[in-house]
Amino acid sequence: PVENQFLTPAALAQRWNLEPNTLGQWRWNGRGPKYLKINRSILYRLEDIEEFEKQKVRHSTSEVLDEKLKQESDQISYLKVCKS
Repeated sequence: PVENQFLTPAALAQRWNLEPNTLGQWRWNGRGPKYLKINRSILYRLEDIEEFEKQKVRHSTSEVLDEKLKQESDQISYLKVCKS
């Protein structure tokens, strides 16, 4: 059924054990999963939620640091290319 393919912010907050306001902050900051805004309604596609969850799987706490260092390195490389 189509209704099972979407989650409301309240349903997603419950799934992740978060306050619904946290999801609102993530939307504002661009940190959270993709979402749809139709009129005043916010909906999350289940496929986007599952993809977001896959991206957050970690084997150790150092993976987050490694990811941030790679992002910084990529940004520095991009800036060097832009300057030349």
